[in-house]
Parts: sequence; structure tokens; C-alpha cells
Amino acid sequence: MTNRSDCLTVVVALCAFSFAATGQTSLVLSSGAATPGGTASLALSLANLGGTQLAALQWTLNYPSSSISGITVTAGPASTTAAKTIYCAGSGGTYTCLALGLNSNIIGDGVVANVQLSLTTSATSANITLSNASGASLAGAAIPVSTTGATLTVYPAFFAGEVSLANSVYSLQLANGNPFGYYGYLASGWIYHFDLGYVYVFPGSGPEVYLWDLASGHWWYTNNNQFPYLYDFTLYAWVYYFPDTQNAGHYTTNPRYFANMTTNQIFTM
Repeated sequence: MTNRSDCLTVVVALCAFSFAATGQTSLVLSSGAATPGGTASLALSLANLGGTQLAALQWTLNYPSSSISGITVTAGPASTTAAKTIYCAGSGGTYTCLALGLNSNIIGDGVVANVQLSLTTSATSANITLSNASGASLAGAAIPVSTTGATLTVYPAFFAGEVSLANSVYSLQLANGNPFGYYGYLASGWIYHFDLGYVYVFPGSGPEVYLWDLASGHWWYTNNNQFPYLYDFTLYAWVYYFPDTQNAGHYTTNPRYFANMTTNQIFTM
């Protein structure tokens, strides 16, 4: 016959096992974005969920060399606070790093490393994975570390040279000297343009883009030497998108004014 104390012992043991199983130390790489030929900044964060004390840490970054031409890794706040130095080496799609120091300091939770990726001019979106991650205790015992990689989103080359403003808002001055305006990136190829509204962006060749305008349902073509001229595939004509003369860097909105370059008519859309 099982008494209450036996049941309590079993429950406590199961709880302890569950905590140990779920309290693994983890490394998580944040996702990032850039345009071809640009740079993307990612953060590598450590979480000691089970109270594990790490004196040293290692990991390997795996990346497609067709999209990434170089990697620079520097110590993050969690490493510098513990007086740890980052040592890295690698090539051909792998980059292995060590965070360690000649001291008995523990690496706490937070960003252990800042990762800067230099993109090739032909870069496309890719996954950046982590492998071979492990830690070491002050006694030199190996500590398993789980990993979560990141997604590198590569925006069309049309947006090269964009300037990041506050609150994930960007502005872009195009090659022809005209502003593209102000916008923010959304998921799955969408942007919110402060004047045009919601626009789906499909990359063309080099600085060319195809835009699907949610408000009108029209597909447009343009590039960084022709905007604000747009070829409208519904009207079979080039149209000119009028700037807002009262608001520098912006275009007309609510309503949006266009000129059909074939009929010379001004219209709203």
C-alpha cells in the first residue's frame, strides 16, 4: 500500500526532473535584414534557464557564402561585464567563436556577442544556423547549450542606401536624386509607405522593382533612376506620381495624384 509520503516523494522527484529537463542553457541569434552589398547586425543572446554558471562558451555560425562575404563578431554586454574576450576563426560558410577570459567570472544572461554580416551584391534571403554550442563551468565541466538560429532577410537592391530612422521607419534617397519617401517593412514582402499605403514589393533585376498597390489593385514597375515614374500594367502606360509640394520628402496622399503620360490626364488612384 502506498502512503502519502511516498506519493509526495515521487511528485517532488518528478518536478525536479522536469525542471532539469527544461532548464537548459540556450543561445538565440536574432534575425536581421539588409540590402545586397550592405550589412546586417544580429545579436547572440544567452539564457541560463536552469541557473547554470558558465565560465566560457563556444558556438559555430553556419551561413551561405553565396550571400555573405564576411562576418565580424564582437563582445556583447554579457561578455564584457564578465571580462570575457571573443576569439573567432573560420571560412567557407562556418565561423567558430569562443568567449573566455583568464578569470573566474560567470557569463550572465544577455547579449554575449554582436554579429555583423557583410552581404554580397547577389545576396538573397537565407537562414543562419548555430551548431557545436557548449559551455564550460568554473571546474571545467562541459555544459550542453541549445541553439536557435536566425533568418537573414535581404531586401531588393532598389532600397540600397536607405536610412534607418526611429521606430523601424526608413527613408530613401534614390540614385536619380528623388526621394522614395518614408516606409516600414512588414512581413512577406510587404511595406507600408507613408504616402502610397500598403505595397507588396517583388524584386526585379538589380535596382528594379515590381510593386503591387493594395489601394488600386494595380501592378507597377519602376527602378531607382525612374521613380516617381511608374509603369502601370493595368493602364498600359507610364504614370507620374505627384510629390506633395507642401511636405518635403513626401508624395500626395488621400487622395494620391498621378499623371498618365500617354493621355496627359491627371487623375487620382
